[in-house]
Formats: sequence, C-alpha cells, structure tokens
Amino acid sequence: METKVVDIGKFDNKHDFLAEEVLIPNVDKTDSSRTNMFDSHVVQSLVLKDTQRARVFTNFENMVGKYSSSYRKSDRDWNIIAKINKNAMNSLFVLQDENGLVDVVYEKPCERVTERYGYTLENDGLKGKEVGDGIADEDVIFRSTAYDKDLNFGFGLNLKSVYLPWKNMTYEDAIVVSESARDRLSSFTVDDVVITLNTNDMLCNLYGDKDNYKCFPDIGEDIVNSIVSSRRRINYDSILYDGSVQNLMKVNYSTDTPFYSKGTIVDIDIFCNTTNERLEKHMYHSQILKYHQENTAYYEEIVRVLEPIIEGGNYSDDAGYIYTRAKEIISEDVNWKYEGSDFDNLIIKFKVLYEQPLVIGSKLTGRYGNKGCVSLILPDDEMPVNEFGERADVVLNPLGIINRLNPSQMYEQEINFLSDNIQRECKKLWDINTEESIDEMTELFFDYINSANEVQHDFMVDYYNELDEDETVEFWEDIFEDGIFIHQSPFFNNITFDQLGELYKKYPQFKPYSMSVGGKKIIQPLIMGDLYFLKLKHEPKSKFSARSSSYVNLKNIPSKSTRFKLHQSLYTKTPVRIGEMELTNLFLTNDIKNVIRLMSQYSINQEDRQEVIKHLLTDDIFNLEKIPQTGESSRTKMIFDIYMKTIGMEVVDE
Repeated sequence: METKVVDIGKFDNKHDFLAEEVLIPNVDKTDSSRTNMFDSHVVQSLVLKDTQRARVFTNFENMVGKYSSSYRKSDRDWNIIAKINKNAMNSLFVLQDENGLVDVVYEKPCERVTERYGYTLENDGLKGKEVGDGIADEDVIFRSTAYDKDLNFGFGLNLKSVYLPWKNMTYEDAIVVSESARDRLSSFTVDDVVITLNTNDMLCNLYGDKDNYKCFPDIGEDIVNSIVSSRRRINYDSILYDGSVQNLMKVNYSTDTPFYSKGTIVDIDIFCNTTNERLEKHMYHSQILKYHQENTAYYEEIVRVLEPIIEGGNYSDDAGYIYTRAKEIISEDVNWKYEGSDFDNLIIKFKVLYEQPLVIGSKLTGRYGNKGCVSLILPDDEMPVNEFGERADVVLNPLGIINRLNPSQMYEQEINFLSDNIQRECKKLWDINTEESIDEMTELFFDYINSANEVQHDFMVDYYNELDEDETVEFWEDIFEDGIFIHQSPFFNNITFDQLGELYKKYPQFKPYSMSVGGKKIIQPLIMGDLYFLKLKHEPKSKFSARSSSYVNLKNIPSKSTRFKLHQSLYTKTPVRIGEMELTNLFLTNDIKNVIRLMSQYSINQEDRQEVIKHLLTDDIFNLEKIPQTGESSRTKMIFDIYMKTIGMEVVDE
C-alpha cells in the first residue's frame, strides 16, 4: 500500500481542517442532524454588543477565533508616521517598523460584513494616538466586541435557563426571555444606503431649514423618522410647486423616492461623475459638495503620503491597495458605474450603525441545534426565581430535548448548576476569611474540578501554585464574579452520564432548586443552570410583508419587490406564500381532502385567494365550505388554454 505524505505546513494560517462541531461540548451525545443544524446556525449568528466566553467550553473557541479579521494584534513595534482624518469618526494611520516597512490601519466605528449585518469595533490601540506615538509589539490595535481585552473569543452569552411549560408560551420552539437578558442580547446592524442622483434629480431639504439646505444627517447624527433622505425628480412643469421652500422640506410620497433606514450615520462616501462647478450652481448640492470636497482631500492626502513610500517598494499589501484605490478615486479619468450601469451625476453611500435589540420573533440558539423563537419578553420579577434570589433568564420547552434528541444541552445545564453551587459554597467560606475556611474552600473547589475534568484540574493546580498573594486574591475574585469554567471536549474524554451521576452522589447537598414565580411556588423542584446562547440574524421585520394580496403578475403569481433591499420601502413587499414546509405541516392533520381544497382554492385566481385570506384571518378556519368561490377558472389554466390555441389545439373538460 502506498503511503501519502501530508505537508502539515500547508495548513498554516488556515482553518480548512476545522469544523463547527469542535465548538459543541459533548457533541457525541447529540443527534447528528441537530449538530448539522448548529453548523448552519453558527454562521448565521450575530456579534453581540457584549459577548462572553462559554462557561462550559471546548477549548477550540480561541483556535477558531484567531483566524478572524475582526481584530488585529500588533506583531512588532510600530511608529505612527502619519494620521489622515477622513471625518470625525474615521481615520487612517500610516505605520512604519524599524526596518522601514510601511503598513496602514483604519480607525473606524464598525465594519459591515454582508447584507445589513456587521459588528462594532473597539479601537483600543489607536485611541488618542498621534503622529510620533508608538504601538508596541503584542498590543491589541482594534477588536470587535466578540473579543475581550485578552482576545478571548466569545460568540454568545451564558444565560440561566430552566425547562418549564409556561402559560402556553413554550410550545415547540417558543422560548420566554427576561428583560435583562433581552438587553444583553442586543446586536448591531451595519447598513449601506446607496442613493443615485442623475442631473435631473435633487434631494429634499428634510434636515435643514429655509436658511440652511440639509438633505441628510451629518456624520454622527441620527436618522429622523426612519428616512435618510428623499430623492425628487425635477419636473419643469411643476417646478414652482415642487421647488418651493415649504414643499422641499417634506416628502411627497406620491412622486418622491424616500430612502429608509434607522440609526446613526457613521460614514459618507461620494462618488462623482460631474464637476464641482456644476455642483456649486445649485443650493441643494451644498451639503453634498462639502462631503465630496472632504472625501477628495482625504484621498489626495493618502496619495501624497504614500506615493514616495510606494516608489520605495517597502510596503504592505494593505498600503498598496489603499494607495491604488485613492488614486482611482481622485482621478479625472475614472467614470463611476453603479451595478454595471453608467450614471451622469452622483452616488452617495451612507454607512449606518444601528443597535438591534432582541424582540418578540427574534431567534436564539444554543450549541446543539436547539433553535428557539422568542414568544414573550417578561420583566425580571415575573421570571422564575430560586431560593437564593437568582432569576432565570430563559424558559425553554422541556419536550424540546426529547423531540430533538439533543441531550447535550442538559449536560451543559447540569454542570453549570453544580458549578453555581460550588461557587456559592466557596464564597461563603471566603467571607468567613479564616485560615481553616480558606483551606476548606480551596479543597472543595479543586476537588470539584478534579471530578469534572481531571486534566483541567492538573493544569489549574500547577497554575494556582505559582500565584503570589495578590494574584491569588484576584483568582478567587474572578471565580466569584464570572463563575466556574469547565472544559468539555467535543467528541471524547468528556463527562459521561455515570460520571455526572457520581458528581451528584458526591455532593448530595446540591438539590434541585425550590423555585417560585411572583411569590407562588412551582410544585416541581427545578434545575437551573447557564446555557450558552447565540443570537441569529433572523428578525421578524424581515419576515413581515406589507404587501396587498391583490398584486399578482400575468401568471397569477404574487409579484416580488426589491425596493426593501434598496431601502426604498420600510417593509418588504415580497409576498409571504404557503410553501413546502407549511403544506407538509397541513398534511399532518390527516385530512388530505380539505388540505387539497384549501390549496386549490388559494391558488385558483385572484378573487378566490383574497376570500381565503380574509376567511382565515377573520372567520372559522375549520369550515372551508363556508368560503365563497367565484367558480372561475384559474389564471394558470387560462394561460395554458391560450398557449394551446396558438398551436391549433383546445383542451375540453369532460
């Protein structure tokens, strides 16, 4: 048999060999289809405003996170040789090392990834820096909120969870969330709003007054009434009316094109195919001209600073790219296009940052394919509370584990339940603050770690024995503040069911909590422990359609609209249709005859569809025979008949 030699070096700086499964503790105890579901969930997760490391971790989190481009750690000593300000929120730093190599790094509030998703940045290593200052080796230059100051990677939050039927609000995938958990689960949208202006277009004066023409928010300002700006086509037949001071300060919804978004403007780019002289002619271009001149000055300064460096040849790829890009932008020979089409005037691109709170309809998931949809957000004092005053953050469907065969989540919850009790006992002994109590606390803690993970225990003992007095105090304060972290590898050498049982035998004093809601005791004692939750990009707004049921095309299919994607509509008008999954669920009723009747009547023609929708929303949905029918043929059959007639044939009903 021929042996193949594998070059390990080809995997350097790559993560092709990694899989999302390494982020799942005890993955060997979860159904494989649910594991595959997590694979898709993790790439749909949002970067939260504040993230945490998972208390039950696999030790692969940082290995995955180190390949991210959302942070930069200095790999040498740098000197800042230039700082080029684009505007109040965006700057470019030019760096040089001791060997003369030049690199660049941006200071900016956020980064857009795709669609309307992105993350905010902490520019730790750049704040307050000026020309002549240095950046030391190993300094964190910038990082997203997915990383703490030590660059530990987190992609979710630890939330105290209980499995409990809750007033019909935890059926299937529905989950109940506390208000404090809602606030912690905020994320950000980073949006690009693009407005194209031809020579016969103008922007309305929505943000100004009669003495100051201002057609959009300045950088750092918030969008008002969800409208970034409004484009008006210049019609010379009605110019006196459309161009009056009063009418320019409001949107004419019948003729104008408003561009919708919400949040704060954090950057503006102007791409111009016309001259400054043409812009200066019209008052309504005054704000646009100001930003165009600022952008031009920014890119001209980049070219001025980098040109001698580029000629010298000792520069990074990033420095070479921004230099080439800057030369293109200021070149008089460049003709900008938008989506492959020429235009004769301006493109204005706004970068908008908006904090996206958790709302009813938002989706969360654990690390086991246990996705849930938020059905209710409750004040903290209405959530279940244990005898120690600790409140649940999340209430989950207890049948979800059985139905989905993913008990790994229970291992995580049980381990964190035990860790909470150990932490609580350690804190009591710490507060007594005698030599005997400290020794007892230390023995209790490390004995528990050894029972949960022997390898982790040996490592922590060696680490603990090297600490001085101040470091020892800091070690315990971290435990009391952040909790106990337990390593559970994904596929093997993790805790078994029998070992978990042995832990409960070892600590018989740790019983399920006696819990209550609003002063009323819950009959069954409950386990409450942290589960690690991710927030997914799916939001109810994107699932909502503000479309009338009457809009159909010639083929009797509801027409789609792209205006929402172009920010020209507050809500999508792409129709919500009955699809394959909905039809499959209907067949579960085992009433095939009525399902076929419903689907055929829904799709027969425009009038019948409206009657079905009206009936389903306002009447008895279990009596389909009550729904009136027009008796007309479906539009699809009409089209088919016409096609057949063109080839000299006719379809006759018998």
